[in-house]
Amino acid sequence: MTLKELLGQVNFLQIKNLYLKLYPEAKPIIEADTLKNTFNELRRLQPQAPKDISFKLTIEKHDSDEALKLLKKKNRKKSDQSLKPRKLKFVDPEGNEVSFEEFLLANGFKITDEPVKKNCRKTKKTYYYDIIGLTPGGQRWSLEFFDWSVWLSCEVDRETLKTYSSAEFITHCLHEMTFHGYTLENTRSGIAALKASLEHQMTQFDRKQQKKKMKIIK
Repeated sequence: MTLKELLGQVNFLQIKNLYLKLYPEAKPIIEADTLKNTFNELRRLQPQAPKDISFKLTIEKHDSDEALKLLKKKNRKKSDQSLKPRKLKFVDPEGNEVSFEEFLLANGFKITDEPVKKNCRKTKKTYYYDIIGLTPGGQRWSLEFFDWSVWLSCEVDRETLKTYSSAEFITHCLHEMTFHGYTLENTRSGIAALKASLEHQMTQFDRKQQKKKMKIIK
């Protein structure tokens, strides 16, 4: 079953209720019917499979504590132990500095009241969900560079649907598919801008590497 076919099995009311529960920060988008318009646009859009690769969509659930450890690790200096510890800064997709909790919500984390057995206390547990594209060879792909039409052409992993309902699966996909915007036009513009930025960074990196090689030759 493709994502397009799965999309045809749910209605927006199901998605709306789940979205408010899983991603409460998106309430203004839902109340403005922005997400509803996205849902309807996806139902009208025709899937278009890529010629050179195929994906099977699955969901990976992550503990936010692990994500925080990774962020700290990336911000830690590998050498120079004399440097003072740096305070981590978190920004939203617009580049505004936000609190850690706001950062989690903006990036797809879910804050729950699930109890954690630790010193007999109840603490909030946070999770975030990744939609991963699995190739027949077992490679894991992030799909943020792919057009919505490609998403719709992807097969949905049957094992994942044993854990998540059709509506839950679509809800998590919608959250990730709208990373660049809530319309197909905005999403395509966002993807193009991101690709251009990465190409520029790679060009700058290549130039630096060339300069290093020239210094070594001299």
